[in-house]
Amino acid sequence: MRSAGDGAQNMARTSIAYIKRAGTACAALAVAAAAWAAVAVAQETGKQMSLAATEEAAPLLHDLLPRFRETSGIKVELAIRSAREAADLVREGKIEALMTDDPATEDALLKAEDANKRVDIMYAELVVVGPAADPARIAGMASVVHAFAAIARTQSAFVSRGDQSGIHRTERGVWDEAGFPKLPQAASWYVEAKGDMAATLAAAAQKSAYTLADKAAWLQVSQRGQLVVMVADDPRLQQRFSITLVNPAKHKTVNAAAAEAFAEWLISRETQLAIGRFVLGGEQPYAPHFGLSGK
Repeated sequence: MRSAGDGAQNMARTSIAYIKRAGTACAALAVAAAAWAAVAVAQETGKQMSLAATEEAAPLLHDLLPRFRETSGIKVELAIRSAREAADLVREGKIEALMTDDPATEDALLKAEDANKRVDIMYAELVVVGPAADPARIAGMASVVHAFAAIARTQSAFVSRGDQSGIHRTERGVWDEAGFPKLPQAASWYVEAKGDMAATLAAAAQKSAYTLADKAAWLQVSQRGQLVVMVADDPRLQQRFSITLVNPAKHKTVNAAAAEAFAEWLISRETQLAIGRFVLGGEQPYAPHFGLSGK
């Protein structure tokens, strides 16, 4: 015959066993929840990538990226950087791709195997703007080289970005062709803004000076002063933009699949047509690489 004490002991043992089973079940549930959370994070990470782009491409990218996310489910985190800063992010493996108008920087990344692929996307148009009075008499010239030669010959004020950007290097190339390779040291009428396009245009407006600007930035400037477009449509004034993909063999943590999907989407017929149709201030600042017919 069992005593009351025996019953109490049995109840205690049963309670302890139940608590242990419950604890084991809770632990299992916690492990499962953590595993599911890890899967969810991995899936979400697989749907994200980072892109660094120069400011000249920003207006278009702000329009395109939501469309890409809607189509693919991939979110692109955009950082506006100079080509050099973007290249540093590539070398550190902090981004999946960069979009610039700087082939020299892109070539260096490909040569060092920090990047493994480059795809041409579009062209951005540059324009020469200057004071309405037009002291150098360059309005309507077909050749930007002839226009720059006239500016130098008349010693009319000119503001350069002076920041080693793609546009600045294009400008320097035009001066070289025009026969004036050492302007910063030799010409008092030539000023370097050492800033971005907005700062350069502001300085040109203040000084009633000529400058070379990307059309997208020009179309967004509300305070232009007396500046007007003087020279456009010269083939030398087309800046080619490419997307360069980070090499996953060297930078193991990058989401190469997302970057590849984005690059392919950018050169698709639908996206190329969207690039050609993009308008700022009633004008088209970009031309698709594959033409208006798309890929």
